[in-house]
Amino acid sequence: MGRKQRQPHYILSWHKVAGTYEAIKDSQLRVICILLSIPNRSRKSNM
Repeated sequence: MGRKQRQPHYILSWHKVAGTYEAIKDSQLRVICILLSIPNRSRKSNM
C-alpha cells in the first residue's frame, strides 16, 4: 500500500519538473532572441 501512495507524489513532482524545465527553456529562447536582436538594431543605427 505504501508504494501505491508514493507513486502519485512522484508523478506530480515529475510534472512540476517538466513544467519548470519548459518554462526555463522558453525564457532562455526569449533571452537568446533579445540578445540576437540587440546587435542587429545597433548595426542598423550605425549604418
